Amino acid sequence: MKFGNNEVLEVTIFDEKGMVVTTLDTLKSSNLFLDKYGVFNLIVEDALLDDKLLKFIGKHEKDNLTEFDKYLKKQKYGTTITFNRHIDKSCKVIGKGILRETDSCLDKEFLFEIPNAMTTTQFEFSKDLKYHDPSTFWLGFIAKPYNEEGDLLRMHIE
Repeated sequence: MKFGNNEVLEVTIFDEKGMVVTTLDTLKSSNLFLDKYGVFNLIVEDALLDDKLLKFIGKHEKDNLTEFDKYLKKQKYGTTITFNRHIDKSCKVIGKGILRETDSCLDKEFLFEIPNAMTTTQFEFSKDLKYHDPSTFWLGFIAKPYNEEGDLLRMHIE
């Protein structure tokens, strides 16, 4: 069978312990590819900025002020996240989407799993005023071997 991919993925990110960090269900684009160096990459462009993801890849600074101090200061910003040039974080990734079988034109659900992934320093928050679209957020992931054979990801097709 041959399949065509005609849909942007829905990507769920888990921490190293397997706990859900967030689900990216507002992606504008997704690209899963094996580069010329033999590295599997997943690059996603999200239409919305996800604060759970930012807190995961950055350092979330807890606010230690009491409610009384907050009331007196009337702070403008409630969350502070610090980033440095090394935002690589180990994680697990599951992506879901739809494939269309070329012979029957039937849609089939598929899922891929990256049991050992790492966020990369490919991080971009951009806005194009020309189109008046919401800003987009780019983030990359690299699949790392998860077993002795060096396997990187598994794909399941309905």
